[in-house]
Amino acid sequence: MSGRIEIHVSDIDWRPCNNRLLVKVDVVDGRRNGIYVGAADWDIAGHVTRTGVVVKTPSKLFFRSKGDEWGVEWLTDLEACVGDEAFWGIMEGSNCPIVYCGSDIYYLVDYASIRMLKRGEEIIPVNGFVLVEKKEEVDRSSVLIVDHAKKVNKSRGVVIKSGKPNVEYYGAEQYDAQNLKEGDEVMFSISAWTELEDERYARFNKGVGYIQGRWIIASL
Repeated sequence: MSGRIEIHVSDIDWRPCNNRLLVKVDVVDGRRNGIYVGAADWDIAGHVTRTGVVVKTPSKLFFRSKGDEWGVEWLTDLEACVGDEAFWGIMEGSNCPIVYCGSDIYYLVDYASIRMLKRGEEIIPVNGFVLVEKKEEVDRSSVLIVDHAKKVNKSRGVVIKSGKPNVEYYGAEQYDAQNLKEGDEVMFSISAWTELEDERYARFNKGVGYIQGRWIIASL
């Protein structure tokens, strides 16, 4: 990506700071050793790397405070551990610094961008995010369509897993939804269901998305 920071080091015997995780990746923007491992390169956003294994964590998290425009925008815990598989968003995957150490490649990922951790078979949503299965509905937007296709309703989803709610949000009277259960159909205040992974690179289940708990307004 244009303007992206690339760092070359001889070892990784150091600890990341500024809320960053050092995460080992095996694919960079859909390419391993310069070759696309998914389908063709037509969908650039879909190829963005969104998962890797945590190698280093910061010693603590820093949060925003009054007069400070830097830090995590919500109060939460640092739940990532070395060895966890971490999943983050497209924007972070497109812009975070890349670290090269010999033949190994790492991303320096902002903890606030992490949506989910996978620790063995345990699934841990973090940063107040909730994993939700997509809700598909028949698209009847055009009377000219005889065989109506299904489309994702980005204002609803079915809860797969919820983690710890965030304690509070910086500069906003917002609160995460509480007591959500697996299988609950939920409604969002914004149209914001987002796919966790592109299906070509899915290491988790296909059709899984996420939304932060503050945007969930009803359990149907």
